[in-house]
Amino acid sequence: MPAKLMKAFAERGSVGNVRVQQADKGLVIVFNAGGGMDECVLGQARGGVRYFQSFDGAASTLQSMGIVEFAANSRNWVPRTFKGVSASE
Repeated sequence: MPAKLMKAFAERGSVGNVRVQQADKGLVIVFNAGGGMDECVLGQARGGVRYFQSFDGAASTLQSMGIVEFAANSRNWVPRTFKGVSASE
């Protein structure tokens, strides 16, 4: 679902069960929108899934939509700051 549409649902109070979780190419925002709608993943304006490389980026996007409470699951996620660090450091 494109960000504009998610924001419209959020403005009506129709977004729930928002969470940030690991996906194959980074973090994604998953949520339920509207009455009885299935789970959605936040998408890009021109199609495809929107991936985030940091929790900060995902949280900032949610906050800009007026969503200030969400769940996060960081299992199997490696922060960018750890990706270049060797085991000896």
